[in-house]
Amino acid sequence: MFTIGAFARLAGVSVRTLRLYDQNGLLPAAAIDADTGYRSYQARQLPRLHRILALKDLGLPLGKIASLLDHDVNAERLRVLLGDKRLDIEARMAEDQARLARIEYRLRCIQLEDDMSLDMVMKQIPPVRVAQVRWTGEHGLTFFGMEEFLLDSFSKIGSALDAAHLKPVGPWFLHYRDRDDSTLDPSVACPIGDEPFTPLEPIEVAVLPAIHAVTAIHRGAADHDAIGPLYGRMARYAEEHGYRAAGPGRDHFVGSDAGHAVMEIQLPVTVDD
Repeated sequence: MFTIGAFARLAGVSVRTLRLYDQNGLLPAAAIDADTGYRSYQARQLPRLHRILALKDLGLPLGKIASLLDHDVNAERLRVLLGDKRLDIEARMAEDQARLARIEYRLRCIQLEDDMSLDMVMKQIPPVRVAQVRWTGEHGLTFFGMEEFLLDSFSKIGSALDAAHLKPVGPWFLHYRDRDDSTLDPSVACPIGDEPFTPLEPIEVAVLPAIHAVTAIHRGAADHDAIGPLYGRMARYAEEHGYRAAGPGRDHFVGSDAGHAVMEIQLPVTVDD
């Protein structure tokens, strides 16, 4: 026999919880001392307690739990019920995480609205010959779903250049093509100059046109949450100086600083008529 305190510790519940279950008839004490009123419990009561706690975590009221226990809910049935509940909780957690990411992104956008510390410069970017891998999937990617594609593309291009004994002639970068559904076709590009290079699929050689661009240096995480809001601030800067945004930007990896990526963000612009 266990005292109520010892049984509570063994089961991982509070003494108050055991008293409540006793009062509701869900888990009566195995014995009650006639003189002191102290409750005692037996180890064989643990399976019933585990079932009570499992059903409670499913969100069932105590009255419903009592009814189910009276019909002897077996372990397999509980596993099914708890498995379904776990899937439901995981789905809600994923939804909450996505919502939190969107909130953080919008906060970043708002913080940048009046940030005068950003050093933005207008530049004329010359044409550049690159080895690149383009996303060619049936559906475009969101910024939140590109990591696997980017890592795979970096690896393939790097291996191909090593095999051809070529070295990049400038920073690697990402550039994008819009889709109508607000997703993107990203490309991972490496400048290779005029050196001969015969790529194998999915790598291709392309010459990207010259652009006039608003540029800004970003130090920090190389992800959409950090970089995406910069484009909105840069577009405002362009408008304030008589230009308008002219398509998706280019994200250049120019180095690192104290473990953080250093990137030059380029937003193509044209003169506003």
